Amino acid sequence: MMVYQGDTWPEQYRGKLFTLNMHGRRANVERLERVGCDYVGKHEPDVFLAADPWFRGLEINTGPDGNAYLLDWSDTGECHEATGVHRTSGRIYKVSYGEQRKPGPCITPRCMIGEGKLPQLWRDYQAGKTTPASLRALLTDPDEHVRVWAIRLLTDTWPLDTLLGPRKDAVYPPDLKKSLPYLINTAAQDKSGLVQLVLASVLQRLPVEERATLAFGLVTHGEYASDPHLPALIWYGLIPLLSERPMELIALVSSPCRLHLTTRWIARGITSRSEKNPQLLDLLIEKSLALEPEIQDSVLRGMSEAFKGWHRAPKPAAWDRLAASAAAKRQPELIRELSTLFGDGRAMEEIRNIVLNEKAELPAREAALRTFIEARPPDLRSVCESLLEVRTLNATAVRGLALFDDPAIGTRLANDYGKFQPGERPAVIETLISRSSFANSLLDRVAAGQIPRAGITAFHARQIRAFKDTALNQKLSAVWGELRDSPAEKAKAIADWKGKLTPAVLAKADLSQGRTLFTLCAACHTLYGEGGKVGPDLTGSGRANIDYLLENILDPSAVVSADHRMSILSLKDGRTLSGIIAAQNDRTLTLRQLTEETTIEKATITKQELSPLSMMPDALLQALNETQVRDLLAYLMHPTQVPLPGGK
Repeated sequence: MMVYQGDTWPEQYRGKLFTLNMHGRRANVERLERVGCDYVGKHEPDVFLAADPWFRGLEINTGPDGNAYLLDWSDTGECHEATGVHRTSGRIYKVSYGEQRKPGPCITPRCMIGEGKLPQLWRDYQAGKTTPASLRALLTDPDEHVRVWAIRLLTDTWPLDTLLGPRKDAVYPPDLKKSLPYLINTAAQDKSGLVQLVLASVLQRLPVEERATLAFGLVTHGEYASDPHLPALIWYGLIPLLSERPMELIALVSSPCRLHLTTRWIARGITSRSEKNPQLLDLLIEKSLALEPEIQDSVLRGMSEAFKGWHRAPKPAAWDRLAASAAAKRQPELIRELSTLFGDGRAMEEIRNIVLNEKAELPAREAALRTFIEARPPDLRSVCESLLEVRTLNATAVRGLALFDDPAIGTRLANDYGKFQPGERPAVIETLISRSSFANSLLDRVAAGQIPRAGITAFHARQIRAFKDTALNQKLSAVWGELRDSPAEKAKAIADWKGKLTPAVLAKADLSQGRTLFTLCAACHTLYGEGGKVGPDLTGSGRANIDYLLENILDPSAVVSADHRMSILSLKDGRTLSGIIAAQNDRTLTLRQLTEETTIEKATITKQELSPLSMMPDALLQALNETQVRDLLAYLMHPTQVPLPGGK
């Protein structure tokens, strides 16, 4: 990317952000506007559209003559490459405007050109004329940008954390101790969001024992509580305190911390360690009782997030008082959820009553049912079975019934498939493939025509095969079909489809029908802002090329990035679950599946395997006829969104 600072192009481009768009074959132009503590880009008309369909812009910069220079690597794909990397096809473009002048000497970076305190500061720093004392003197300058850059230049050489935390071999400069009081005072007094943001970044350059002293000033600025970056950046700098100085985090919350997200994450971190150190959670709750309800809300939410996936937890000593506080009246669902986790029988009875109350609002009943399932009371099965006729609640009830290893449950769910709403049926299928006995019932109903064959994807077929049950696999082959496993079969399928999907055939496609068929992909992929998050966002991919699409769809496991490799979990209750591990800690693991994220206690996992296969099945097109494949691929190749059938 490049912020244009030359004087050769028209004034309308000066100060604008230019970003090379690989798949759009152009440069995007953004107008930078200040919002809160940072800047956002507002899109302006694109420029530099490349004629080469394989343009891969890598670098853009301003040259000494004020024009832009682009580095391009022309190649037929950025992944799943079939023809080999082209190492000789790179080019350099010059994008010029108006009458060309002979380039003269050029100061770099260009921001150092011109008059004013900021360019002079940069020139002095470049020339080695600044000192820590001179930079500290600028912390009260009227210009917030000068203050920001004084902090940047003062701290840029201080050791920076790695991704895993503070450096064990960090050597701190002598001026750090002298500069820290100035930074602490600035954090408390300076109202500039930009200054607050750069100070928050300094946390990751400080010794762990000094971080809270700077953070105490940062967390007081409630005017930035809704900023998308500041609360997170402060938290990143504070994470090492969880293991080394947790009492200081509790002191930060009770100072009080006006950044509610930071409070929430501190509470989540303290709670996640409560199994080994319950006294800290007790103290956090005790301290929060003296704070306003908004801060108590954040503590409750952090606790709820940390306990997700737990079935039981010891009740903190101060919990009953927090459950009776002003925050409790604002968050009754959270209070019931946590009280149930702590073994409160009254809360369990209240939740059961809400679940079974036909006059209660459905969202409240569904939330209560989820909590009821997590608690796993003795009457869970009977309650869930009683809700299978209740629209909306029946899909949640299925998750509770999935916990019971009884073939009769699989038979009933398969028989009742048609009673679920279309959007809920994939979750029912996912339950039916979690046990081999359930899968038998599923395939029986498919064979009888009661469940459509298209309702089973290649992903589902792959998980059924993972049971390694010969009779079940034979039934799968007879009812659904075979999976292509060998590279030769996949290569042949790619070639066959490419021969069928000629430009003339694709030109006759019904793009609106293709958008409807995209629902097969939308469970995992986002396109134009709609869809799931399991797989990569397709909006910016190289989908305009038929080779790219067919290789990714028919052989997705050819190249699998680490964050999209599938894990197969065998659980103590007999279920087998497949998905991508989205998060984990010492106690729980969160599995991202096709229809939802499931948090599981690690103690309930008997076996965990990492599959070399992509989460995306390689027989996606098997359930479609040729016309449907044509419409779907033509839609995926189309550069803009199209209306749904009927013009919506």
